[in-house]
Amino acid sequence: MDAIMPYNQPPHLNKMDDEQRHRFVQFYRSLDEKPSSTVRFFNHFTAYTVLGKDDIHLISRMVYQSCAQLSEKQPNVFESIPYLTIPKHKFKPVIRQLLLNSNYRVEVYSPRFLYSGWNIEYYGSPSNLLQFEDVLFTTTSSKKLENYKTLSLQICMRNNQRRLGVTIVDQNDCMFHIMEFEDDENYTELKAVFVILAPMECLLPSTEGEYGCVKNLLEQHGIMATVFPKFLIPNDIEDFLHDLNQLLRGSKNQKRITINHFAWRLPMTMEALKMAMEYLRLATDTGSLEQYLMKELDLKGYLRLDFDAAKNLNIFPKSHLSSTSSCILDILDHCVTAQGHRLMSQWVRQPLNCGETLNYRHDIVECFLNSPKILHLLHEGHLKRIPDILLLTKKLRRLKADMQDIYCLYKVIMRLPKIITLLGSLENLAVTKVLCEPLQNCLEQLLFPQLCLEPILDLEAFERGKFLVNLSPDRVLLNLSRRLSYLLEKMQKSQEQTLQELNLENITALKLVNVAYLGYTLIISEKYERVLYQNENYKVLDIYRGKIFFTTPMLSLLNEEFSTLSKQYEQEYNKIVNETIILAAFYTPSLINLNHAIAELDCLLSYAKVAEAEPKKYIRPLILKEGSGQCILEDIEPLWQEMQHHITFIAYNVDFQWDIKSTHMQAVYTIVLMALVGSFVPCKEATISMFNSIANRPRADDHLKVLSTFTEELKVTSGLKNSDGDKPLVIINEAGAKTPYIYGGCETPWSIAENLAKEGKYFAIFAINSN
Repeated sequence: MDAIMPYNQPPHLNKMDDEQRHRFVQFYRSLDEKPSSTVRFFNHFTAYTVLGKDDIHLISRMVYQSCAQLSEKQPNVFESIPYLTIPKHKFKPVIRQLLLNSNYRVEVYSPRFLYSGWNIEYYGSPSNLLQFEDVLFTTTSSKKLENYKTLSLQICMRNNQRRLGVTIVDQNDCMFHIMEFEDDENYTELKAVFVILAPMECLLPSTEGEYGCVKNLLEQHGIMATVFPKFLIPNDIEDFLHDLNQLLRGSKNQKRITINHFAWRLPMTMEALKMAMEYLRLATDTGSLEQYLMKELDLKGYLRLDFDAAKNLNIFPKSHLSSTSSCILDILDHCVTAQGHRLMSQWVRQPLNCGETLNYRHDIVECFLNSPKILHLLHEGHLKRIPDILLLTKKLRRLKADMQDIYCLYKVIMRLPKIITLLGSLENLAVTKVLCEPLQNCLEQLLFPQLCLEPILDLEAFERGKFLVNLSPDRVLLNLSRRLSYLLEKMQKSQEQTLQELNLENITALKLVNVAYLGYTLIISEKYERVLYQNENYKVLDIYRGKIFFTTPMLSLLNEEFSTLSKQYEQEYNKIVNETIILAAFYTPSLINLNHAIAELDCLLSYAKVAEAEPKKYIRPLILKEGSGQCILEDIEPLWQEMQHHITFIAYNVDFQWDIKSTHMQAVYTIVLMALVGSFVPCKEATISMFNSIANRPRADDHLKVLSTFTEELKVTSGLKNSDGDKPLVIINEAGAKTPYIYGGCETPWSIAENLAKEGKYFAIFAINSN
């Protein structure tokens, strides 16, 4: 733990004079009132400060695990502000915790010259991490990139109909997903968007009227709501179209056709896109120029999950669960790459409603299971050695990559032919179409940069763990390198000559070292000080910790020439490195495609590893077309217990006519979801109809105070009819729970079941609770 600062001697702020402190307090008090989800930092160059009682208690517990370091800023007797000082080395961990784990917004203010004023230097939020990427994500950081998406929303009421324009900005894949649709008063379609796309943050132009209802929905779904008023958005449509044109990639004609098409068909989404671009400041980010694609999103290809289904049926990990508990994502995610983990989380949210794509996934998993050697080679031998391509690509876009990143990408490209050869040896149509062809296309697109990089990279040095440029093709750099080596040899001979002059028996007593502020100097123990001062040829430069730094006339001349040549060498070397990075950055769209192809391969291999690793073998489910009305599951293996303690349980069948328990309902849901994301399932036999949605009505909550549980149950259940398409799987747990009289506990589920069966003809599973 850091040293505790005395209360009466607070650091950093007291380095300002009275006038500067007074101006600082005035600036702080002039700031707009911030929401509780925002934390403001003030940069003092050697440290940061946080002001305000709520923020300082939050950060103090985060940094020091106590509140003992709190102090007060008192420029005069009338003003006082509690504050906390944060050392500079603690700033990055705090930012990671706030943005990635705690869902806070962060604003950082820096002073102008001589503290004459303060300006906001950068800011971030859970989905807007652009200005903090260097802090949050590095090649050595354990924290990986996630699917950070920003949703922007516009609502228009026309003839009592709600028209919604939605734009989702995916800064990882550089995509603008846009869609426009009509919604009901419960915002059923919008809820489906929340679950399927999982945005981290939603932008709203206000909190009045319908936007207030949406803000409440966002809080229920755990999505941060950010109000971005319209007056902050420029009204000039030409500037917006110009900025959008700069962000999109493709030819001028392609950009013009795309923009005109969507601007005419989906005007509300353009307004939402304008708000998102202004909030994220994409137009001012040079790394985003000519990187984005715009695509209209169609959710009909996915099975829809309502919020209750996603929350209550154990799809994703919950923070209150112990480490031994499992969820569907834990069961399926055996990926070994960062991009695979991201895509698996997305696939679990987006079960398929397309029989062709689903059959392809099942065919590929079956093919891998029939070839265990190739499965092991791909999973353990190749994919484990592939880095996070997306992270490297983001560094290339902003020209912040280094030679180590270039080497990593080069090794990935060199590994692709081996992966493609292994996949081709399977001789499977689905493997060829879904995996081989995308990887082959990526290899062809990256062939030219591979040929350009080979003569630039020093592959021999790379094998020794050094990431250097090959000097052979550049004569200027090669000559400079040879000259520097020659000067270094002469300095070593000068060291030997000095050793003889001093008559030192111990050769290691005199060392030649390169000191940052002195250059190459000789170091000797302080006990030889008298000998050095007796010889006029020796010039003492510094004495530090019992060591004497000195030089000779010859060594001084050699060091001066070496320093001049080193600067020239560094300039030429950096020039080649920058050209190499610019060349690689030109192919970032191809690297994004490669990132997705590797992620898809990793996920399908993960499905095969799950089916192969379990004690009881998984089987391929038989998927019937929509409306078939069948769900036959025989000898279901209890997944949760078996994974936790490696205990063998007796398999059971689910009889949908009688004796349905909550455990059975969760097993049905889990197996249906696993089958529709492309995985095999733990059954002896599984015949499943294709559904277009899964709706879940959980048991009545005890905390509801506004309405009775009976009324709330009817209200929630009635929403199922309007929400989930015409071929849903409806799961209702403990229908009639807490009904105060015995007949009501039977009448309520009976009426619900009758209504769903006669009017909707839904495929439904009930668990009733009758007292």
